[in-house]
Amino acid sequence: MEETAFFLNLTLKSNKPIILVGAMRASTALSADGPLNLYNAVVAAGSPKSVGRGVMIVMNGLILGAHATIKMNTTDVQTFQAPNAGALGYVFNGKVHYNQRTEKLHTTQSVFDVHGMTKLPKVGIIYSYSNVEADALNALVDNNYQGIIHAGVGNGNIHKNLFPKLVTACKNGISIVRSSRVPTGPTTLAAEIDDSKYGFIASQELNPQKARILLMLALTKTKDYKTIQTYFNHY
Repeated sequence: MEETAFFLNLTLKSNKPIILVGAMRASTALSADGPLNLYNAVVAAGSPKSVGRGVMIVMNGLILGAHATIKMNTTDVQTFQAPNAGALGYVFNGKVHYNQRTEKLHTTQSVFDVHGMTKLPKVGIIYSYSNVEADALNALVDNNYQGIIHAGVGNGNIHKNLFPKLVTACKNGISIVRSSRVPTGPTTLAAEIDDSKYGFIASQELNPQKARILLMLALTKTKDYKTIQTYFNHY
């Protein structure tokens, strides 16, 4: 859902409230969360206050922006959260309350347009971990992926077994984005690696799966890493 919400946030051209909703418990479970989630989603979608706020997820009483939402727990009803930015607002007793508005570009402000497209550029994700080998990375390169998201340790650090191959891949025209396997905090530009030297892109606050969405859309417009970096800075 976090990927779908982010994709819609970047591609739908509407100021209308667009709400995604789900449930973590079956309708037959004790304290099923689905009915109230659905009710709150309808309330949020029908509120004039929701106009122009982009795509949102409404679950467990929270109203969460598509850019910031992360699934944080495998089973908890409070699974969707926005740890880097906080919730946009909440629904309580059938009323919508907003506390903030995202500064990220979205919907009608977005430059991305997928009308008429049947597929997007191939972008994959590779993780760094202790003693990682380059086999999975080689598979992406050999199968003509146009972009690779690297989920690094800490602030997007790249393992020594992967770094030279990512550099070569970038020189050969594959777009490389540094993200992090750490769930919160930005992967900042040129903090651990001289990104401009190698032509890498920093994902900022986007986790690997969301960075993949943005890179796929970015590659429909350009392969220039500087331009793509501006997308990651503003979306």
